Amino acid sequence: MTGLLRFRGRLVVVFAATALALPPTSAFALEAGWPPQLVGGALAAMTIAGVVTAPAWGALDDRVGARGLATAAVVSAAAAIALCCAALAGFEPGAVIPALIIFGIGSGALDAMVSARIQRRGLTHALPRLRGYGSLGWAVGLALASLLVWAGLGAWVFAAAALCCLALALLGYREPVVAVAVDAPTVHRGALSPPVLLLLLVGLPVPVAAYGYLLYSSTALDALGGIAPGVPLLTLLLLAVIEVPVFALIAPLIAGRRITVLYAVLLLLLAASWLPFVMPTPDWLRTVALLPYTLAVVVWSSTQPAMVRSFAPNRAAGLAQATAASLTKCAAAVVSGVGIGAIDSAFGGRAAPLALLVLALAGMLLLSLAIRLFPDLRSVTVPAAVTPIERTHHAHCDR
Repeated sequence: MTGLLRFRGRLVVVFAATALALPPTSAFALEAGWPPQLVGGALAAMTIAGVVTAPAWGALDDRVGARGLATAAVVSAAAAIALCCAALAGFEPGAVIPALIIFGIGSGALDAMVSARIQRRGLTHALPRLRGYGSLGWAVGLALASLLVWAGLGAWVFAAAALCCLALALLGYREPVVAVAVDAPTVHRGALSPPVLLLLLVGLPVPVAAYGYLLYSSTALDALGGIAPGVPLLTLLLLAVIEVPVFALIAPLIAGRRITVLYAVLLLLLAASWLPFVMPTPDWLRTVALLPYTLAVVVWSSTQPAMVRSFAPNRAAGLAQATAASLTKCAAAVVSGVGIGAIDSAFGGRAAPLALLVLALAGMLLLSLAIRLFPDLRSVTVPAAVTPIERTHHAHCDR
């Protein structure tokens, strides 16, 4: 129980650190006069750095466990301190972008390592509830960031992020190195086989939408901008607060369900969430639309790791999850930051939400293609219970 509580604490701290760093970075950059394409390009560079280093982080996590996560946390802390210095000095791109790249190298591995640890503990079936702790950390981080920005101490949000990362490092280095148990996956073709890559593309509209809210929260996608314009990061904070109970309640609803069906449902929810943004609707209706968007994010966050798990053995969990997460974030940052950013700058108004709606519909077409090309994808499901092997791993693996 102590190990599980410590694991939940890690989830809270990992997501709190990310919330303290990324949303303020986007807000400060836009306030400093950066064009949206430059903001998106900087975040894309950050995630590309995560993609390049993901295999090394994944292999390190498979070999040394929590100490790999601690090393990534140290790198993230150093980058957060650099971002704090850049914020105090005027947030110039020449100082911010290198710090973001370093932060991507460290923080990009943290989320993937936590997902791999969920797999090794045999807790994939409980991923929605565990991911709720991540949403709680995200909400706490956003609330603290909003408070500091409102109080005129915005630069110090990065110092708070560094403290969170250092706490993770301290916990990780104090734990012993534990060998990884080896088991057989449900459907093992390889962590980056064609069906996995295709399903990563199918779910891509969700992280693209998440980056859209992050990058353009002060423009067309700010559902609460007209209601409470004086509260920074309010839309993102509301999304995080909604996620916490939804993650707790959705687990029994998706357990044992086919992954292809869940992908179809989340894409429909995502498309529905964009309709009020592409039509002349009041602000309150856009706020209501945050609910189907949140449901889509929750389903996707629970489905994608389960899908990756079905195609990767336990001994390669870190490599598989780190690579899949980094590829997804990289593609999402490029599409949202560069592609959607260019559309928003060129056409403005409702162009960005319309592009995101079209992307969700394209994901549904791609899902149909994936099922036609790989019919056995229909048999892949979200785990509904702990197997005896997983129960043994959970009992003996305190990582």
